[in-house]
Amino acid sequence: MPGHPPSPSRVPTAPVSSHSLCIPEGQSPLDSLQISITIPPPRAAQGVGSSSTSTERASSVSAAHQESAIPRTEPVSLVHREVIPVPVTESLPLPPSAPQLNRAAAARAQVSATVDALFASRDIEDAKLAFDDLPARHHGRLIDALVSSAAESANQCDADLVTSLFRRVASDGLCSAASWEAGFALTAGTLRDVVVEEPRALGRFMSMFRAARLDRDGERAARVLLRLGDGLN
Repeated sequence: MPGHPPSPSRVPTAPVSSHSLCIPEGQSPLDSLQISITIPPPRAAQGVGSSSTSTERASSVSAAHQESAIPRTEPVSLVHREVIPVPVTESLPLPPSAPQLNRAAAARAQVSATVDALFASRDIEDAKLAFDDLPARHHGRLIDALVSSAAESANQCDADLVTSLFRRVASDGLCSAASWEAGFALTAGTLRDVVVEEPRALGRFMSMFRAARLDRDGERAARVLLRLGDGLN
């Protein structure tokens, strides 16, 4: 109002609860407010760090628990494997001894003598005895010599003679099926050159083949005839 000096402006203050602030006597509320504002205690900062440390520690414990829970297995090939040393010895085949060479040479000489005697004497019984006297492992060599000689002979009678001999030998069981196969297989592999000189060689071969009863053994006959086909091509 005019005539009266203006009253000093009053700063509004927020009401302060008596329970939260205690204003000492002789101080303004603002001073009390400044006094009540304090720096957060260090324990609050330590609380954040301790919480992070606790989280990391819990994570490491959980990871260790999960790792221990995973079953540990080993490859089957590595379980209970034992390495047993095996001695390695190298040995070269021994050359045939002098007695062995002598026996092989004697067998070849006996085969050649039997073939010559058969064609000279025409005696089948003497030729049959040769299968008894000659070791069984050399029967194939004797059969090969007889078939080759009869196939390439200029005389058909020689082939007929050997055919009759084979029929008698097979009937008496003087020769094994393996020896028959071995002997005919040797001749079959070289018959091409014989056929060039003697066209009847193939027919003679088949006659002797049947006389030895090889045609009755499917597997052996197939092997011999396959070799014959390869030799003629």
